[in-house]
Amino acid sequence: MKLFLTYNQSAKSYERFKGYEFNRLKDACDRAGVDYHQFDPGCFPTVDEDSSDICVINMSGSMNESHYRFLRTLEIKGAKLLNPATDSKTAEEKMLANLEMAHYGLPVPKTIDLNLSHTNFNIEYLVKNILKNVGMPCVIKAPNGNNGNAVVKVENENDLVDLLGLLGWNSVRYGDFFSASNLMAQEFISSTQGKVIRLVFLNGKVLGCELKTNPNFWKPQSPFVYNSENNIIVNQGKYIPESGYKREKTAASAEMTKLAKKVSDLFKLNFFGLDLLFGPTGYIICEVNTSPQLEGFEKSTNINVAEKILQFLQNK
Repeated sequence: MKLFLTYNQSAKSYERFKGYEFNRLKDACDRAGVDYHQFDPGCFPTVDEDSSDICVINMSGSMNESHYRFLRTLEIKGAKLLNPATDSKTAEEKMLANLEMAHYGLPVPKTIDLNLSHTNFNIEYLVKNILKNVGMPCVIKAPNGNNGNAVVKVENENDLVDLLGLLGWNSVRYGDFFSASNLMAQEFISSTQGKVIRLVFLNGKVLGCELKTNPNFWKPQSPFVYNSENNIIVNQGKYIPESGYKREKTAASAEMTKLAKKVSDLFKLNFFGLDLLFGPTGYIICEVNTSPQLEGFEKSTNINVAEKILQFLQNK
């Protein structure tokens, strides 16, 4: 077996954000005697032969077109992917994933698509649409991201008008209709403020579950959270005790497990992280992560996820 590790950034950028996951997989491969190779967008090779002896782990949840084509080509040529290329791409795009899950009958927040490319002409329509279908306060999100990146809470209508105006003007002014226009508006679930469940699912079962909390902020983790009293910053969701941000092992309930299995069936995913919000009457699915960061999860649950992934691929 040959293991291909693919990602969506340069090797140097990847080492900054996903180095832990790579090192854990590297160690697991070394112990098992598995030959592994890294590929980033600068070195995706041409695939023109049988790939049945290859297993692939996409270590970047979001993928650009060249990355997706490379994964899909390997899949067609017989490689075994940890997650199917097409289903993984859909699951990682938050707006599309939300649409699919809602259609499937899974509990998700009220969500609408925001096309901001012509915001100067339709701010009134967008605001009315958000107020009617999502309500206030609301959350504006990018379709991809992690650790609370690109997620903003909007408290009232005036702030919403200001934010949409800023994003729309920037989109039209600079002709950037891809990064600034494909956003989503989502209802704010007040009952889950400062807390979220993260569970990791592999090969039909929940590997482990943790509770992430932060009493000092509405998001349990965020790329940067500043506490003026003691000048503490939480960076990229890393655990800093003084910040109030905590990750604790917890048991997966029957309801959590049922939701995870339904997500697995819907997107045909063998491996993913699932974030669950605490809704007024039960759990609500926040998002699906097909390449979740493992450092905090492994430390809070004491589970070697990388080793279990490799064992699954060896037996697939």
